[in-house]
Formats: sequence, structure tokens, C-alpha cells
Amino acid sequence: MVIDRFTSCSRVKLIAKYYKVDARTGTREYMGTTTGIVQLFNQQYNNERSNRMFAKMQKGSVSYDWGWWDNFWTASGVDLTMIGNCWGDTTSCSATGSPITLDWQNWNSIGSWFYWNANSDETKGIGRDKIAAHGTHVELYTDSGVYQSESRASISRRLVRCDSASYIYADWPKGCVFLETIPRMMYSRAADPRAVAKSHDLVGALGRSCLDAMSVAP
Repeated sequence: MVIDRFTSCSRVKLIAKYYKVDARTGTREYMGTTTGIVQLFNQQYNNERSNRMFAKMQKGSVSYDWGWWDNFWTASGVDLTMIGNCWGDTTSCSATGSPITLDWQNWNSIGSWFYWNANSDETKGIGRDKIAAHGTHVELYTDSGVYQSESRASISRRLVRCDSASYIYADWPKGCVFLETIPRMMYSRAADPRAVAKSHDLVGALGRSCLDAMSVAP
């Protein structure tokens, strides 16, 4: 769920089907399914072209359906890797941060947040404002070892728009927002004391001009 242009959060039920993989022949035998609740938080910034993806397994949410024997002796010891990354057209996007690999038992007990950054390359932007868009997501998978997941899960997919329009507001020279939100600008009819001191109160004048335009009878 997108809360506002800078923040989103969600909870996703992860369903991971596992197969035993023969290292010699590559044949796969279905072993069982492990489920857990992944909690996610995504934070944009209003002063840099970057966003941070947070994720963790909800403590105590993991359950196993591998058969009574393997539920106790096998499933909890299988590794699961989690990483935040770019997705879609990644021309302008690069992610930083290492994948986190723990076994399911640890994921179920620690309840710690992990995070990764997705950065927007200003040089790949378009036009005066260097506008660029990209996607972010969190991947979860087990693709090595004896027991491997059926496929990689891609959750918390978000589209992000970044720009470097430094002329709008000096304290926010660049930043990123979620594309699901509708941008809006707020103006005040009151004079900006900082601008009045310099004899060019453009923001106050623009606010008054907008009000006048909307107040004119048709």
C-alpha cells in the first residue's frame, strides 16, 4: 500500500515450493512447501535520487508442509535468500546492498529489518529536469544446494519517478516519488519573508495569481 508519495508498506504471504535437486542429473523431486509473512517498507527521499527498501520475515509466521518427519528435521534448515533490487527497465537504476541468506528457522525467529538502496542515475535522465523512471522490488529465492525453490519470488513491486528540478525548492534539489501518487504543489498567498527580504516574492505572487484565476466568474 502506498501511503504517500514518499512511503509505502505491505505484508505479503510467501509460498515457497521446494524440490530436491539431483546434482548429477538435475532431476527435481517435490519435497514440500514452506510459507511465511514478509513485511515490507519503502522510503523515497526528497533530497537525493534514491529510495530504500526494507524487508523482514514476520517473527513466528513460518510454517512447513513437508510431511511430519521433514517438517522437524529438514525444512527449517533450508536456506532462503532475500535482496532488494531494480526491475523492468534498469537503464537509470542501480541497486546497492548484499543479499541476505539465512535458514528458515532463523528468518522465523530474529524479526530483524534488512535494507537495500535503489539509486537513479542523473546522467540517464531526460530533459532539463533529468527525469527518469524505474521499478524496485524484493526478491526471495533458494537456487543452490540440495533443496531449491521452484522459482524466484518478486514482491513489493513499485514504480518510481526521479528528477533533479532544483529550481522548484532549494532545499529539495532532487528526489524520487512513487508513480502511483498524484503530484501536487502547495502555494500560499502569504509572502515568503525570505523572498521579501530580497524583493522577489515569486511564490506568494504565484499563489495569489492562482487564487485570482480560479475566483473569476465564467
